[in-house]
Amino acid sequence: FPSHDSGGKVRPCCLYKDHIKQDNGEPFYVQTHTVKEIFSSLYMKNLRQQFRNGEKPVGCQTCIKDEENNYTSKRLSYLDGNLGRNTDFESEPEYPIEYQMIISNACNLKCRNCTPSHSSQWQAEHKVVWGWTGYKMDHGQPSDSKSVLWEDRKSWMSKVKRLEIVGGEPFYIKKWETIWQELIDSGLSKDINMDMSSNATIYAGDTIKKLSKNFKSLGVGLSIDGTGAMYNYLRHPGNWEEVKDNIIRYHDIQDVGFSISHTIGWLNAYSLPDFHSWCKEHVPRFRIWNNIIHWPRHMSIVMIPKEVKDLIEEKWSSYDWGKYKNDISGILNFMRSENPTDAEIKQAYKEFLRYDAVRNENVLSVIPSDYYHKIQKYFE
Repeated sequence: FPSHDSGGKVRPCCLYKDHIKQDNGEPFYVQTHTVKEIFSSLYMKNLRQQFRNGEKPVGCQTCIKDEENNYTSKRLSYLDGNLGRNTDFESEPEYPIEYQMIISNACNLKCRNCTPSHSSQWQAEHKVVWGWTGYKMDHGQPSDSKSVLWEDRKSWMSKVKRLEIVGGEPFYIKKWETIWQELIDSGLSKDINMDMSSNATIYAGDTIKKLSKNFKSLGVGLSIDGTGAMYNYLRHPGNWEEVKDNIIRYHDIQDVGFSISHTIGWLNAYSLPDFHSWCKEHVPRFRIWNNIIHWPRHMSIVMIPKEVKDLIEEKWSSYDWGKYKNDISGILNFMRSENPTDAEIKQAYKEFLRYDAVRNENVLSVIPSDYYHKIQKYFE
């Protein structure tokens, strides 16, 4: 299940805390090495053996912590999926059958919980304000025409059983259209389960219907972190009124596994019940994925004083979460897993002020009134 970032480095999965390395300790890049070379490397062979031995690799700390908090980790979700249940983990594979791919970081948003690695808009902002892009791309983009990943795509495309597309914004990247069409024309798409993330700022209903018709299955996760002013702040320069209309239009499309990916930090945590209620009313067929912000640190739900955590838990306890009850329990456990000092909180929040100054925004304008007075002092 390899995952590569927009600079071309590769991880065993998107949450893994290290990159796959060559024997000399240098990272692999998809622009300079084939998928087969990377997946068959000594690094990956040793990692697979660790799992067979029942060990917990150091790079897997995110999933380990989630599981300690009784939150369903990405590892457990994968093992419970169709490919996970039907994979022979004892044999040494030649190629992966599941891919999470970022072929470009081209994006039309610069979301607060994102970075220049996943957004060209973030890179442009960094360049103007701090003099560099904030993310090195020594080998260009993975989809550049001379990239090994691009030139050798016929080899790895023929092995794919599940393709997960993350951003940048897929409907903003023309080369994804090339890959989709080649998979369709070759007939390979009929055996591929494809999932993608989209920020829903671009309505791509016709493209989605075409992909759904030609791939074995299609899932589209719409990344929506709030409504109204909270959405506009967190997913700059997105406009909630426009995005809301797109989400509702998508709800009319059948035979596509749409879902809402809601990433939860301390800013939008208090309004989580309200967000769930909005989804129940307007897009009841869409599943909600309640995701935790582990990073950036200043946005994490752990990075608030205890009295605010108490208010969040009190509000959440009065809401009927239904099938999401276990998710909520795990997130609360995560929230309580750390107790930062006032000094640590104040230092972390300086990150909000840095970007507020650049974007002419004010984080205090979206903090819920129920605990505004408990948070304000940390921004003084």
